[in-house]
Amino acid sequence: MRFPRAVRVAFREPYTEIAQFAQQRDKKDRVFETLAYFDCVNFARRARATAFFSVGMIDDICPPSTVYAAYAGEK
Repeated sequence: MRFPRAVRVAFREPYTEIAQFAQQRDKKDRVFETLAYFDCVNFARRARATAFFSVGMIDDICPPSTVYAAYAGEK
């Protein structure tokens, strides 16, 4: 999940909640720095098991464009 992109394109929680914190300029960098620890794309290259990826193309909670990074990072 790419959090900065998700905050820009999602219209529902939890990303609208993150956007509220990110709007505060003095906290924006820290918010995304902390969320990077939870961004699964950072672990994708370390995976050794076969994985099945599925994306809900009309998912308004987890937009499809935010899921692609985990798949692409896997290669």
